[in-house]
Amino acid sequence: MAYEDYEVNEENEDEEDYDVDEDEEDYDVDEDDEDYDVDDEDEDDEDEDEDDDDNGDFDIDYKKYEQKCDEIRGRNEAYLDEFSNDLLDSGLKEKTVNSHWLNVNFYINSYLLREEPLEMVHGTHFYKISDFLGNFFIRKCMWSTPGTIKSTAASIKKFYKSMLKFGYIDKSDYEELVQTIKENMDSWMEDCRVYNDPNSDNPFYFF
Repeated sequence: MAYEDYEVNEENEDEEDYDVDEDEEDYDVDEDDEDYDVDDEDEDDEDEDEDDDDNGDFDIDYKKYEQKCDEIRGRNEAYLDEFSNDLLDSGLKEKTVNSHWLNVNFYINSYLLREEPLEMVHGTHFYKISDFLGNFFIRKCMWSTPGTIKSTAASIKKFYKSMLKFGYIDKSDYEELVQTIKENMDSWMEDCRVYNDPNSDNPFYFF
């Protein structure tokens, strides 16, 4: 199913939402020179071997990270399909469903995977939803406004409500998400308003 970028239709929302010391005579001795040169080459080879080992470890770790992310994206695709169908079955128009899909897809397939491969359930946790809507979204997303914070939060709430319905998350996970959004929405929107105002001080100056 192809999705286009739409704004959420608020009318359809029903949630609140070195130095080496050598004598000169030593330098005149060919044998000593040869020994010194060989030692340098050995040290260089050892350094190169260590660098190769470090790069090899990084490549392995990155491959594991990408592999894990791909696995999570595959599961997320299935979750998003169920979510979209659930919204359509509830009577929402396809345009509105597309917008919700885009908002949630960005959250679980971009934000939650940017630093480490996190399963979608982690998106319900206080520290993740708070950092996303109250920090990352405001500073990193060019489309961030108080309104888009509210509409994105509404999409995320709908998604996790659907995940609860299908048994993919616990009730406590959903309640943590909803409570976090309810308690922080006003401050997130105000921080966004201030951040977007060139005449106001940057509320994120410490980042």
